[in-house]
Amino acid sequence: MKRIFQSPMNVLSLLLLFTLGLGSCVDKEFDEPPFTSTNVDPELDIPTVSVSDILSRWSPGDYVEITDDVAMEAVVVADDESGNFYKTLVVSDSLGQAGISIIIDDFDLFNTYPVGRKIFVKVNGLYVGDNRGLPQLGTAPVQDGNFTNLGRIPAALKEEIILPGKRNVNFTIKDKTLSQLGINDYNTLVRIQGLEFTANSLGDTYANFQDPVSGVNHNLTDCDDNRIIIRNSDYATFARDMIPEGNGSIVAVFSVFGNDSQLFIRDTDDINFTGDRCSGGNTGGGDQVSIQSLRQAYASGTTTPPEGYVQGVVISDRSTGNFQDQNMVLQDGDFGITVRFWDGHSYDLGDEVRVDLAGTELGEFRGLVQLSSVELDNASNQGSSSLPTPKEVSVSELLADNDLQSTRVLIKDATIGGDAQFGFNDVTDNTGTIDFFTFSGASFASQNVPTGSVDITAIASRYDDPQILVNDADDVSGGGGNTGGSDCDQATGEISLEDLRCKWADGDANIADNTISGIIISDREGGNINNQNIQIQNGEYGIVVRFDEQHGFAMGLEVSIDVSNLELSEFNGILQINGVMLDAVTVMGQGTIPTPRSATIQEVINNSEAWESTLVVIDDVQVSGGSTWGEANTLTDDSGSIGTFTSGFATFSDSSVPTGSVELTGIIGQFNDPQILIRNLDDVN
Repeated sequence: MKRIFQSPMNVLSLLLLFTLGLGSCVDKEFDEPPFTSTNVDPELDIPTVSVSDILSRWSPGDYVEITDDVAMEAVVVADDESGNFYKTLVVSDSLGQAGISIIIDDFDLFNTYPVGRKIFVKVNGLYVGDNRGLPQLGTAPVQDGNFTNLGRIPAALKEEIILPGKRNVNFTIKDKTLSQLGINDYNTLVRIQGLEFTANSLGDTYANFQDPVSGVNHNLTDCDDNRIIIRNSDYATFARDMIPEGNGSIVAVFSVFGNDSQLFIRDTDDINFTGDRCSGGNTGGGDQVSIQSLRQAYASGTTTPPEGYVQGVVISDRSTGNFQDQNMVLQDGDFGITVRFWDGHSYDLGDEVRVDLAGTELGEFRGLVQLSSVELDNASNQGSSSLPTPKEVSVSELLADNDLQSTRVLIKDATIGGDAQFGFNDVTDNTGTIDFFTFSGASFASQNVPTGSVDITAIASRYDDPQILVNDADDVSGGGGNTGGSDCDQATGEISLEDLRCKWADGDANIADNTISGIIISDREGGNINNQNIQIQNGEYGIVVRFDEQHGFAMGLEVSIDVSNLELSEFNGILQINGVMLDAVTVMGQGTIPTPRSATIQEVINNSEAWESTLVVIDDVQVSGGSTWGEANTLTDDSGSIGTFTSGFATFSDSSVPTGSVELTGIIGQFNDPQILIRNLDDVN
């Protein structure tokens, strides 16, 4: 065994001999093909070893060459027939005690190596290693920047290395619970009882089959709220099938990706969710607990709520987007609390909602007291109710009184400072100043705030420091200025990107006989932007242009685009012009890429609606969350944190993220929440 990075000489020599053999064979009478339909094991002249023997030669993080002239005996437990496993066979011993993934550079492997077929793998010259923790068998590791992965067995060598044996071999499926799963179960088939999809997956499909094609994670839970990811490929034949709503058993391959345990089904026959869903907590008995006593219990150090339920009126409006869809602010009399569900809820402003306390927790997030870990089934709608009358308070009272948190308040004769639009502002009266925050995804975020003296009906909240939030722009009354956005009447000819975005803010999605122009700031070669999209910037403003087919426009080109009679629309929060023809583009020549605006992460978040699709540079950024760019990562500086996305098709997807602080340049985007996308590794210094 050699823990070194080198070419698999035995495999390459075999490939050379295979190629020479083909070149010298000119007789048209072929020998019997190596794969026959007979149900027998091949005759071998080398010893066989078990999957456990191969795995015993490896430690996580190592890439070990196998130099023994032996064959690994195994049974195929998952193949690529449904498309949920890509160029991969998952094999284990017949008792399911140990498993490994074999990665092969070929498709339709199931025709020769179907589930239940015994195989014998000539492992001399192959390597055993892991991909983000998952044991694999392949060829010599490939170095990509700071990241290493095994190579796939060449298709031309498949028949020489992997010999099929008997079909329909019995193998064991292990019965497990979620808490029992561990590293020894990787790449084996397990059966788990009493699982169901979490509520936010109901009504959805297994995967999206969208561009770019990748995959979708859903969550499975048991009735004790233990959870695990189920990963489904967009290429799977069942990608568009609906998620089952019941509870029951699943047979799946247990896997891992970094720190995330995962399950992969072979097809939907592996899921039998026909039973009743979990009750989700105490849906019956127990006395009502006031929100006041719940807050007092937390103040005294209690994190486990008492038995019973709380009930109150929803004072947060989910329809305007200024509150996360997993959060609900509930007020009972003079006291309120933020309720944090596991999944997005459907309760509207003014609903009277009961929340059973069984299984929930009391805690804080950045100083905001909340009832968390709440299942959707724990809550029930008791009908519509009147909103509590807001309590008239001064700013100084808000700053001093934490009991006002998560209740409706009224601030009179105040002025709004900060951004011209709803975003990150402050409110001042004659007693003090408090933060006034609006989420960038809120429907009114791009409207201008009024000037002069105003009255504000708001929800008292906290994000480290006290702050207020409104449900809608109509919660601010009085003052002057235009709260409906700037005046941007339609005109023919060239229209600036600023005016185009202004039209959208005013509620006008129609484009007349217009052209737009700008510099392409997205990098087609880097692969991190959908190949039907470009992002152009002109001055301080940008927009996504989505073509009706793949384009070939390079970063840095100056372009003029005829967008006449098209419409503006948003895709997951980002503004775009959709359905543009390629021949609508006139290339003006090589332009100068705009200088990225320098900003902090918090400034990006606060201004993301106005700044989206433009370049930004942020100093002293740390990247966390995964070891490579293709994983889910977060960018953090001294001001805050923001997500970053890298497509699986990006040329740098498997490259390692940097350690320590870096200067990062990227395009400000949105996918429901603000995010930053780098174009290539040159954006990170």
